[in-house]
Amino acid sequence: MHRIQDVRRWVLPLAALATAAPAFAQDAKLAAAQKEGSLTLYTSFAEKDLPPLILVFEKKYGIKVSVWRAGSEKVLQRTLAEAAARRHEVDAIHSSALEMETLHREKILQPVTSPYSTELIAGALRPHREWVATYLSVWVQAYNTKLVKKEDLPRTFQDLLDPKWKGKLGIEANVPE
Repeated sequence: MHRIQDVRRWVLPLAALATAAPAFAQDAKLAAAQKEGSLTLYTSFAEKDLPPLILVFEKKYGIKVSVWRAGSEKVLQRTLAEAAARRHEVDAIHSSALEMETLHREKILQPVTSPYSTELIAGALRPHREWVATYLSVWVQAYNTKLVKKEDLPRTFQDLLDPKWKGKLGIEANVPE
C-alpha cells in the first residue's frame, strides 16, 4: 500500500496491525494489501518487541511488514512531513500518545474498528477511535515517612502544584522508546 493517494483513508495505528487484524480482514484493505504484498510501519516501539508482532501478522496474512523505527518525535516529524508533501509511504503507525493525538488533530489517521475494542480497559481507546493505547504507564509515588505524613500526601496531580512541594519532588523521566 505504498504511495497511496489519501493517507487519511489508509493510515492505521499499530493496534490495527497487532490486535485488529480481524477488522482489517473485514474489508477490501486486506485484499489490496495482499495484492501489493507489503505494509509499511513507522514505530517508536522497542526494537526487541517488534519481531513477535510482525512475524505473526506476516504468517497469518502473507503481507511483508517493512519497519522504520525511530523515537516518537521523529516518527511524528516524518509522518507529518510526508503528509504535507502528499507523499504517503506509511500504512501503520505506532507511537506515543502525544504524537498519536497530534496525528489525530492533523487529520492523518482513520478510525480503528476491531471486535477486540470491547475487551480493552477504559481509556485505551480514544473517543475518536483513531488509535489504541498498546501499553500502560503506571505511576507510583514514594515518600520519606520521616518528613511527610501520610495524610499530607498529594492525592491529585493538581495537589502537586501546591507551593509547599516546590523543590521537594522528583520524577524519573527516562521513558524508553
